[in-house]
Amino acid sequence: MIRSKLFVSAILSVVLAGSVNAERIVSVGGPITEVVYALGAQDQLVAADTSSVFPEAATKLPQVGYQRNISAEGVLSVKPDLVLLAATAGPPPAIEQIKTTGVRMEIIPEQYTLEGVLEKIHRIGDVIGKKAEADALTAKLEKQFAAVKKDTIKIQPKIIFLMSRGPGTPVAAGKNTAANSMIELAGGVNVVTEFDGYKTVTPEAIVSMNPDIIVTTTRTRDAVGESNLIKSVPGLELTTAGRTNRVVCMEDLKLLGFGPRTGDALQELKKDFASTAVTAK
Repeated sequence: MIRSKLFVSAILSVVLAGSVNAERIVSVGGPITEVVYALGAQDQLVAADTSSVFPEAATKLPQVGYQRNISAEGVLSVKPDLVLLAATAGPPPAIEQIKTTGVRMEIIPEQYTLEGVLEKIHRIGDVIGKKAEADALTAKLEKQFAAVKKDTIKIQPKIIFLMSRGPGTPVAAGKNTAANSMIELAGGVNVVTEFDGYKTVTPEAIVSMNPDIIVTTTRTRDAVGESNLIKSVPGLELTTAGRTNRVVCMEDLKLLGFGPRTGDALQELKKDFASTAVTAK
């Protein structure tokens, strides 16, 4: 009986060790891939999705499609022993196909909070066997987040976040979005409060909102042209932000990913917001 228990214990030890020492990881979701690199586990990555654009080395990995439309065949072709998935990953048939093969899958929750950043890093660290590295990284971020919270802005500037999904008028970020959370965490006020998610806004509404600052992403800037952003949204030229050409642009994943660079992004935003708040009405 004792031998039997020892044998079972040994088997469980092997299984548990394998559960945190994946040698072939597929990462689906830009923030997840960024965390894997930040924890020093990049040598374990064998593929990533197309949203994994930072660091640049991640773009050199075999790609398995966009996170919301991954290829099950592409994932399985690299013979992973662990697939890390963003909560928004899909489509469901592809996820189910991977699951039926027995490959271990871990879904990483997405929360647009500073606490969510820390939880994400701890979760990934535990799963890939980088707990100590995750503890060190989150300790560093906690100090950075505390400094950001302490540095308050006396006058909160009014912000509109614009993002382009392709040809046409950029959409604005409403409530329950990563952009809204970043605006508020950096000390600004999102002028778009009438809806959740990302939608177009009428020229009349934009003029009425009268934002002090436009926040956007590098991808949006490149899509519409740096000099055309304000002109691309009807009504924006008549706002304080449009008349003064106050545009803050940041790399997409850094601004919206809620990953290892979130503290840096908030510090940059807060600095931009504070300089504008001096003259904000």
